Amino acid sequence: MSYIEKWLELRNEIENFGVELLVVTKNCEKTLINELYKLGQINFGENRVQELYEKSRELDSTIKWHFIGHLQSNKCGKLLEVPNLYMIQSLDSLELCNLLILKTEKLNREINVLIQVNTTLKQTQYVTRILESQRLKFCGLMTIGDGGIECFQRLNMIKNVLMEQFIQCRGLGNEFIMSMGMSNDYKLAIQMGSNHIRIGSLIFN
Repeated sequence: MSYIEKWLELRNEIENFGVELLVVTKNCEKTLINELYKLGQINFGENRVQELYEKSRELDSTIKWHFIGHLQSNKCGKLLEVPNLYMIQSLDSLELCNLLILKTEKLNREINVLIQVNTTLKQTQYVTRILESQRLKFCGLMTIGDGGIECFQRLNMIKNVLMEQFIQCRGLGNEFIMSMGMSNDYKLAIQMGSNHIRIGSLIFN
C-alpha cells in the first residue's frame, strides 16, 4: 500500500470522530509532503527546528506547521522565523514560556501553543502566564503516550481542572485541543477523547 493510500485510509477512519490529523514528516522527502498537501492535508508536524525551517522555505506557504519536539532555548528564534508556524505543541516549562513571550513580543507576532504534560499537574501551573500574554494563545494540551491508558486519563483530568479554574479554557469549548495519540496508540487515544492525533510512521513506513 502506498503512503497516499495509507493516508486516505487513516483519514477515512477518523473523519466521523471529529479528529484532526497531523502528519508527522520527520526525515520525509519534501516531494511526499507536497503530494499530500495537494490532496488536502494542511497540518504537518516536525520535531526538529532546522528541518521544519528548511521545509517551510521550500513548500507552500499555506501549510500549517506544528512544532512537536523538545524546543531548546537557543532554537526559539530560528523557529519563530517560520512565517507559517501555526502551533508549538511542546511548551513544557515556565522558562520556555517566558522566553517565547519575550521573543514573540519583539517580533510582534502571535503563536498558538499547547502545554505538553508528562507526569504531573505542575507543568500546567504557568497557564496563567500564557493566558495573560498578548502573544501566546493557549489552545490545549499535548502528551506522548507511554503504552497504557493512564497518561490519557491524566490529560483528561488536567483538562477538567483547567476548565474549572479558567474561564478562558471553558471558553474554548469543543475547540480545546487534546493532542494525544500517535501511530501505535491513536485508536486508544481517540477512545479517551483525543481530537488531534500525530501520525508519521503509520503513513510513511
